[in-house]
Amino acid sequence: MTAEWDFSLTERFFNISPGGASEPSFQMPASDWLLPSEAFLALHTAGRMYKAIGLTLPVSFAGITLFNLVFTKLLFLAKYDRLLDLDLGNLDFQLGIRNGYVYLGYRIREVRFAELPDSGREGVLEEHWRAYFADQINPAIGTMTAGAGVKPDLIWNQFGGRLAAMREYMAETESDTAFTDRLDRESEVLKERLSPEAFGRRKNPFHHRPRYVDNPWKPGGETMLRSACCMYDCREGGEKCYNCPRLTPEERERMKETILAAAAQR
Repeated sequence: MTAEWDFSLTERFFNISPGGASEPSFQMPASDWLLPSEAFLALHTAGRMYKAIGLTLPVSFAGITLFNLVFTKLLFLAKYDRLLDLDLGNLDFQLGIRNGYVYLGYRIREVRFAELPDSGREGVLEEHWRAYFADQINPAIGTMTAGAGVKPDLIWNQFGGRLAAMREYMAETESDTAFTDRLDRESEVLKERLSPEAFGRRKNPFHHRPRYVDNPWKPGGETMLRSACCMYDCREGGEKCYNCPRLTPEERERMKETILAAAAQR
């Protein structure tokens, strides 16, 4: 039964839900991310759909789906105070095209939770997150990047900006401040309570101080820079995103002028 659990946010943002996509072009057990040959096939399939040049883009976007699993768990912790089972063995990875855009996501095979104790909650959470990264996320990132011949930094360096951006978005759009406050507290466990070793890194990937630039879509406002490039330009006819940290100030200013000029013509 899933009626009592609200997956609308995770389905809309991350394509993660019990129903999954109705007609994916490609599907595999998510645990196959741990198998080099199967992971390589999935990345090549995604690369063809994106018309990618090389495997850098599909590795980046596949890695982002792992962050999406982490944030989905945070959302359910904040909303229901329960740990949603998003182990790879309980998921199917799905890839397809919807409304002209490629999507990557996961179908949850069985909706099940672990409840948290009244006492010792923080310790249980810390241990859970350490195990989740050690057994699920870290090895999946290792397999994805090794097969494509790129460094794990390509994926890990995006996590801090993604977390900051999602927390900011939720704070701006959710009217339930108690929920967003809980989400912030749950996120802090990843940022402050876990050592870099939990991620197999020299630095905690969730430590990130956001930087902002002018927002051409909302003149007078600001938009957050990403913490690392998502590699969306590594495809046929591709270009960097406006909020890519690899853009020079001159490149961003030219892009801003183009966006403003297009808006003025509408």
